[in-house]
Amino acid sequence: MNTLPKIISILALLTSTSVLANTDWYVGGGTSHGSNVQGDTAIVELGYNGEIFGGSIYGGKGDAVIEQDTAKYNSDDGYFIGTEFEAGWKFHLGQDFTIKPYALIGYELQLIDEQAANDLLASGTARYGAGVHSTWKMFYLDVEVAEHRWEADKLEDRFGEYDESVATVTVGFTW
Repeated sequence: MNTLPKIISILALLTSTSVLANTDWYVGGGTSHGSNVQGDTAIVELGYNGEIFGGSIYGGKGDAVIEQDTAKYNSDDGYFIGTEFEAGWKFHLGQDFTIKPYALIGYELQLIDEQAANDLLASGTARYGAGVHSTWKMFYLDVEVAEHRWEADKLEDRFGEYDESVATVTVGFTW
């Protein structure tokens, strides 16, 4: 009796391997806008978009990262890096066009250069949200909305805790 579940598990794994192995790699750039901590930012992204699973590594630079500027803590430059894991289903709509709605979970680290305070703030956040990744021939468009929860000690002391909604649009090339 124990062998039947094992056989079914192995068959399921073998039949789904081709679906998991079909990935599209992509590289591109775009913009992101957050409601509090992360202002308008420029993004560079490298990732893959499989039939079910996907993910990316990204980074960028933003201006006016903290909108709650004071005379002592005025931040003009912020840098961030992050990664995310995506799960959804890719729909093939014709020979050259795909669209994949997905849910995402990830982590982002933001560095804020506090020149007035001669300090460098680092803040990490988990992020979750949803998006749509579409490809047409060798191009892609990715639109997503994610929620961030900033909980770094230095940011809490100066600006409190933040829940933040971030909208991101990236475009680029896929292969």
